Amino acid sequence: MTRSSIVAVLCAASLGTALDTGLRASASAEDCDAGCKAIAGVLERNLWINVLTLQANDLGIECAKALGAMLRKNSGLRVLNLGLNTELGAAGAAAVVAGLAENEGLDMLSLSETGLNATGAKALADGLRTN
Repeated sequence: MTRSSIVAVLCAASLGTALDTGLRASASAEDCDAGCKAIAGVLERNLWINVLTLQANDLGIECAKALGAMLRKNSGLRVLNLGLNTELGAAGAAAVVAGLAENEGLDMLSLSETGLNATGAKALADGLRTN
């Protein structure tokens, strides 16, 4: 998925308030991470989308880092669903949670079945304390 196709999806989605992606439908894990990074980059400046579902897209650490950076800048996103991305693990969860310290808008973060372990849960708890 190219950046221009991501932008087109987001422009179309701005007519509503939710974006449910299907990055994994026909892409490799690397392409899914690249698509996720492009979405996160656009959402740094987009306040129209308030629900982002990236569930079951084989997302990895690069996507998690991009989402964490986006969360630092985006105050419009209310729900982020990263469930069923088993490759995220503790490091991915920590990268996403790092953005929570500066985020004032997110109300719900789903990390179900992401390989989150005790280390990731501690990072999540620490991030929520400062949010």
